[in-house]
Amino acid sequence: MYVVGLVGILTSKDEISQLFFLSLTPLNLVVNILMLLSFHKNWNSTFVLSTIFIALAGFFIEVIGVKTGAIFGNYFYGNSLGLKILEVPIMMALNWFLLIYCTATILYKVKNIFVFALIGASIITLLDTLIEPLCSQLHFWFWQGNVPMQNFVAWFVIAFLLFLFYRKTNGNISNRYAFVVLALQFLFFGILNLFRIYQPTFLH
Repeated sequence: MYVVGLVGILTSKDEISQLFFLSLTPLNLVVNILMLLSFHKNWNSTFVLSTIFIALAGFFIEVIGVKTGAIFGNYFYGNSLGLKILEVPIMMALNWFLLIYCTATILYKVKNIFVFALIGASIITLLDTLIEPLCSQLHFWFWQGNVPMQNFVAWFVIAFLLFLFYRKTNGNISNRYAFVVLALQFLFFGILNLFRIYQPTFLH
């Protein structure tokens, strides 16, 4: 799915074709989460409730961010991420869960909870630095001006707190598929950034 997305986005000859491939983003996200959960072993009420909390917390943080500009800066969402509620795509709830879950399970061997949260937040913020230069071209979200440093600080702080919550509620949990998903995310946006730098006319 990631390869199809890359090829489709980079070889589309017109905006309609590009938007078609971009519109598949929610499907890709849902499939990734379903596969992740199929590899999950520690099913219990605590995991389910913490998953719901992380998804809802991420979503409503985005709502506050879009409505006020006080968290990440002034931005608004495009249409690539699908159906919106309160001007925020529902997929953002799933995306926050996916990123926290994947990173947390990869770092399950890190025993110190603060080191765990620090590394996790750093990884997620690093991924965001790859997404931000592409966000408007991919119709994910649009900034009113340049991407503010406030955005990256907010990503780090929020992720740090969510990682602390995840570890406190779930302990050390591994998932062998998590590394695959996170690695694909980094490769996907990394490759798109290379094309952005060396072929700046793509996705114009």
